[in-house]
Amino acid sequence: MARPTAALLIGAVLMVAAPARSQDMVNVYLMDGGAFNNALNASTIVSRTKALLGDQARWPAGRPVRTPPRSGPASAKSLRFVSTPGATAIPAMAAAYPASRRTEIASVFQQLLGKFGGIERMFGQPDHDLPTALSLYVATAYEAVTGTQVTPQQARPLIAQMRGLLQGEPGVASAPDAEKQKLYEQLAVMGMFTSVATMELKQKPNPAASDRLKASARTNLAQLGLDPDRIRFSEAGLSAR
Repeated sequence: MARPTAALLIGAVLMVAAPARSQDMVNVYLMDGGAFNNALNASTIVSRTKALLGDQARWPAGRPVRTPPRSGPASAKSLRFVSTPGATAIPAMAAAYPASRRTEIASVFQQLLGKFGGIERMFGQPDHDLPTALSLYVATAYEAVTGTQVTPQQARPLIAQMRGLLQGEPGVASAPDAEKQKLYEQLAVMGMFTSVATMELKQKPNPAASDRLKASARTNLAQLGLDPDRIRFSEAGLSAR
């Protein structure tokens, strides 16, 4: 029996918990081409990440990613936040689309974000967890570019690696909840969308859309210091080739 993959588990959460079809979500990307990537601008995500991490997102070649040295671990709570409606990133993401479509787009983004809690629980992680959102963002982008699926057995140590990375950076603990929330929402929505789009495009190929999705995912990984051709996933997590 084939092992389940992270993408299939994400799909199962969406299909069971959401009435909308995955095709509806893919159409968000297809109908406006690069607008989705503009809405979740990679440079915005990277700037938010680097504001918390400094320039830590560089992986040592030839060995698994290790937790950077730190004077003391940040608390688990410091990697989460208290969500408030006024801090949501969704209106800004939807603003990249024509005014006539923004309500619809915001609804799709909100639906994707609303299902992300199911992914966190699936992997035994707390709600509003930055390491899980960052891990999904990295794993689904890698899947989109390479066509190689990241299994739950590989995703779990990845989450632990991202948790160690974030705990090793004092700026995370001191970041305002609103800033954490915006980054979390962007990462979670981008990761969920990329996973669903990748699955849907496998079932219903669209070369132009696939090329756009791959290019976007590759760019986003590159801006985090990751080359999908030079990294790999195993049951030890993420490592450089």
